[in-house]
Amino acid sequence: MNADNDAKVAQDLGLGHGFSMSIACGSVYHMLCGQSLEVVMKAALVSRDQSPPQTHSLNDLADLLGVNRSKEEKRLLAFYEESVWWAGRYPIPKKANDKMIRDFWKLSSNVLTKPKKMDGLSFVEASGATDWGKYDSLWLKYAELFDHKFGS
Repeated sequence: MNADNDAKVAQDLGLGHGFSMSIACGSVYHMLCGQSLEVVMKAALVSRDQSPPQTHSLNDLADLLGVNRSKEEKRLLAFYEESVWWAGRYPIPKKANDKMIRDFWKLSSNVLTKPKKMDGLSFVEASGATDWGKYDSLWLKYAELFDHKFGS
């Protein structure tokens, strides 16, 4: 998404001048992160002979797995969960309303940006909270809960 050849890839795909893979793919990346976390958490439950609930709530699944989480991790899991619904899978969820949309954008802003002051002015900058390295560490935390007894 952030490759130096972004413009060439867009041109080769016929996406037109000015198309940005980093802008177009960011929401899909977050959606896939959320779906992957849900699958690995449910797989860990199944490996413990527990039937996974029919929920997409990553924090509820983490509770069932007995995982202690910081406030920041709970917020990040909520963001990934909401990204499945808002940022990739559906243009707008079926039961959406204005408050839900505002809440998602507020959550997104809180997760994806952080305040920055420069020369007495206030700005926001990317937080890096969903960068690959951080996501990979989070995913591995839950993947390690999988009981590998099935291979025995």
